[in-house]
Amino acid sequence: MEAKFGDRDDLSRARVKRDAVALRDGQDPTRLYLNEIGRKPLLSREGELALAIRMDSARTRILFELFRLRLCVSVIQEWLDEVAAERLRLETIFALREAQAPVDPDTADFNAPSPALAEPSSDLRHLLVDALTMMSAAGDIDEQSRVMAGRWVAARIDALRLEELLKPFDVVSEPIEGLGRALIRAASEVGMARTDFVATWRRRPGSSGDETLSHLAELSPACAAGVDDVNRALGTWQMSFGRYSMAREALSHARLELKTAKQEMTECNLRLVVSVAWPLVERGLRLLDLVQEGNIGLMRAIDKFDASRGFRFGTYAVFWIRQAISRALSDQAHTIRVPVHTAEKASQVKRATQGLRDQLGREPTHEEVSVKSGVPVETVRRIALLVRDVVSLDMKIGDDGDNSLGDLVVDRHSPSPDAIAAQSELRRLLSASMLSLSAREERVVRMRYGIGVTEMHTLEQVADGFGVTRERVRQIEVRALSKLRAHRRSQDLAELI
Repeated sequence: MEAKFGDRDDLSRARVKRDAVALRDGQDPTRLYLNEIGRKPLLSREGELALAIRMDSARTRILFELFRLRLCVSVIQEWLDEVAAERLRLETIFALREAQAPVDPDTADFNAPSPALAEPSSDLRHLLVDALTMMSAAGDIDEQSRVMAGRWVAARIDALRLEELLKPFDVVSEPIEGLGRALIRAASEVGMARTDFVATWRRRPGSSGDETLSHLAELSPACAAGVDDVNRALGTWQMSFGRYSMAREALSHARLELKTAKQEMTECNLRLVVSVAWPLVERGLRLLDLVQEGNIGLMRAIDKFDASRGFRFGTYAVFWIRQAISRALSDQAHTIRVPVHTAEKASQVKRATQGLRDQLGREPTHEEVSVKSGVPVETVRRIALLVRDVVSLDMKIGDDGDNSLGDLVVDRHSPSPDAIAAQSELRRLLSASMLSLSAREERVVRMRYGIGVTEMHTLEQVADGFGVTRERVRQIEVRALSKLRAHRRSQDLAELI
């Protein structure tokens, strides 16, 4: 096992070295990625079917094991309550709808929501609700009926609900595995090798879990205390250690099988994502960004794909890939984000505008576009304003390129040059007029009217500053204003004020 880890590390280092050499030689990451995905062969119909069967089998085993343990009863009961309250539809839990003809990737509107499909029959609805009720019922239902209901539901549950059902087991498993690590430390203190402990702790199904814990408890008082903690944690879920060990082993194998099959299906279809993303490069996002969004759509398509309906995976996946890329373009391609629903209407308006332009030989009016697209006239006008191209204020203008567009934009929050010049002239004239006043009179006027100070002062504040009465300050102010009115510059000041 150590050699295998060593080989993996060597392979990772070799890949890093290869990428560094490629970048040094002038190869960009996009070319490296395309070369990497090109080495993976495409899947045949038989290969797609085999991987789909592996994924379905792994999901069914995971769900059946969870249903058998009754760990997901709380989740199922929550679903039933939501369905009964009409806050949740069975179609979001189970793959109930009938197959639809494959979409045409050249004509389909990939910004639109998934097309409406046939509703499941009422009989199937009742069967599913009855099966869920049986699985979540108390002990008055015999175990065989419960197991059969779990197997029947597991074959129909939507793949995207899998993680939701796995959470209860992970909640149980996490503290128990933590206690297992504490037991490793306790066992090592009494001389038990780590490998021997792991072999005992992870004993394969068929061995007695209770005997495993009994053996570990005999090693030392610390180990016995750890075993008590494990039993206490399992007792909360009414589960023995033997049953937990078997479930952990089965779920671990099934989850690994599901992950491996999904990864292989993803890697073999990465070229499909590139082929869908390539024509959309000029829409505002780089190719690798489009590919990343398309890969998210590809993984969702893998979760939703049902091979039993007879379609090729590529025919089905192109819808999810195009939808993911189109939504990413709507969200990220514009400097100012346009909401997805607005982008969808903008797409309708754009198609109608282009068609009318070709038909009429001129730019169509908003009313003509409204009739052609079925979008209200006010919405067409609003979209025309929203989807305009963004222009940088730093864009150079003129033949010499010395000025930018921002230099020509009026700043409505700053004073105009005329106002700045008038203020400067007013300050100059005030300073000249103040020369006719005494020092005390000038200071009183400046404080009372906020000239050259931070704020205007009241009579009381000025009086406190000079140590005189308010009446005395008022008299000084009146005398100073009389001098200013009699000054030869008073007419010029009046014109500026």
